[in-house]
Amino acid sequence: MSERAAGGTGGRRWKLAIGAAVALLLVGFWLGRATRPGGGREPAPPMAAAAEVGSDRLYTCSMHPQVRSRDPKEKCPLCGMDLIPVPGDGQGEGEAGLPRLTLSPRALALAQVETAPVQRRAVRTALEVYGTVEVDSRRLHHITAWVGGRLEKLHVNQTGVAVQAGQPLVEIYSPALVAAQEELLQAQGAMTRLPESAAPSHRAGAEALLAAARDKLRLLGMTAEQVEALETRGTLEDRVTLMSPAEGVVLEREATEGMVVERGERLFTVADLGRVWVRLEVHERDLAWVRPGVEVRIAAAGLPGEHLDGRVALLEPVVEESRRTVGVRVEAANSGRRLKPGMFVTARLLPPTEAEEELVIPLSAALITGRRAVVYVQSDPRLPTFDAREVILGPRAGDEVVVREGLTAGELVVVRGNFKLDSELQIRGRPSMMAGRKGGAPAVGQTTPPAAVAGLSLASLVEGNFRLVKALSDDDPAAAGAAALALQEALAGVDRRVPAGVTADLWRPLAARLRAGLAGLAAERELEAMRRHFEVFSDALTDAVRRFGPGTEGPVYRAVCPMVQGRRAYWLQADRPITNPYHGARMYSCGEISETIATDTAAGAREVRP
Repeated sequence: MSERAAGGTGGRRWKLAIGAAVALLLVGFWLGRATRPGGGREPAPPMAAAAEVGSDRLYTCSMHPQVRSRDPKEKCPLCGMDLIPVPGDGQGEGEAGLPRLTLSPRALALAQVETAPVQRRAVRTALEVYGTVEVDSRRLHHITAWVGGRLEKLHVNQTGVAVQAGQPLVEIYSPALVAAQEELLQAQGAMTRLPESAAPSHRAGAEALLAAARDKLRLLGMTAEQVEALETRGTLEDRVTLMSPAEGVVLEREATEGMVVERGERLFTVADLGRVWVRLEVHERDLAWVRPGVEVRIAAAGLPGEHLDGRVALLEPVVEESRRTVGVRVEAANSGRRLKPGMFVTARLLPPTEAEEELVIPLSAALITGRRAVVYVQSDPRLPTFDAREVILGPRAGDEVVVREGLTAGELVVVRGNFKLDSELQIRGRPSMMAGRKGGAPAVGQTTPPAAVAGLSLASLVEGNFRLVKALSDDDPAAAGAAALALQEALAGVDRRVPAGVTADLWRPLAARLRAGLAGLAAERELEAMRRHFEVFSDALTDAVRRFGPGTEGPVYRAVCPMVQGRRAYWLQADRPITNPYHGARMYSCGEISETIATDTAAGAREVRP
């Protein structure tokens, strides 16, 4: 090989070596940048990191938007999830400083928002209520002994017997009646023996004596016909027959043959059941739809496929404090005496043919916290912009509710997806259903009751439970059955209001247990069987209240009885004095308050103790 060739080969080797070294340097440089913290950027100085944690930016939980923290590394204290930044709020405000929320097309589709117009129209609603049949007190007759004596013979010796007006009931021997008859016969004889030439004053005195003797017998219980028969016959009887004063049915019999009675002692009770009263229990929130004259359609389990009609005659002037109901008296014709006193009935109060026009919205449009009601109004039908609006609600009318203040006819209110809008405002720290304009966003580290998280009110179930506990503790199976039926209706109403998503997932298993307990309870007629099913319902309700909050304004206590078939059994009640639903009159006050589930704070806000 020549020197030139050897030199060329060495140069090429030298160039290759230099190129490899440069390549290795470049690879090392880029590997160093890739492994440096921050993806190749210079790490932030310590003061910058401290400023990020201590900055004014808030972080929240996507599942529990009431949680607030300034430390992004914290976990949600309720579910343990990582916190996320609170979105910036450039939404502005609507009328009167109310919060306004504008959604993107994608967010609007995910929220599945639906709207409905506010309507002004005549509101007609029918109420379904429960009650019992009672005797019309104006048609109730007590037959008493008008004079003391001995009962010689009973013509009616059992209850439940139909009697006619003037029908004999009992024969009574009374020395006073015998003496009064003798006085009448003597006065009659004196009047007969009076000569035609007698002075007018003598004749007037004899007539007055005869009239006084007749009145005395009538005051002692003899009828005018019996007195006339005595005068015609001219001989007294040692027995006097007491007659029924009216047509009816013998409800009570205190008389027994041979017994000696005193004046005024009750012998029989006769009731005319051709017309009866039906006493209905109407919740105080529904009183706006009840007034005298309203038509009522009555049905009873003992009359399948039939109904009777009546009208509201009277609203009782007081509220039953334990049930929060008002008694409504209905007068109803009772042909054939098909309605029996004490019978449990259901009644439908029919809407009047004429009604005033009111503003109404669908019930699902209102988010109610117990103290406030919020609706979301679409401010522009062409844009996905929604204003939160506080409203004052009137009475409920079926699936609608009357609006007294806050809305005008024609406005569009959100009937589906409103809870999602409210949650979005909570995440943004804006006034919402749970945080009004005065309250603002929750403080850092502060949580609201579980009901605020779920947007679900259990007030109707909790109040219905209080009525059920009262009925069971009073050993009243009819009232317990009515309370169970009302609770089933309330549970169906809660089911209709359950928001989609996590709330529905949490609610479904609880609702299934509540339904099972109520279904078994409503199907039973014996108290002990009812109490077994009540325990299933009560335990499920306690779990539901712990998760969602009670939704009521008064306190809720959990009581325990240690002696229910050898185990401890629990229930919820509104007051501290024990009313034991498992034992009733046997051990009415057996038990103790084991914990306070919820109470009212001094500020009036609801406090739930988990």
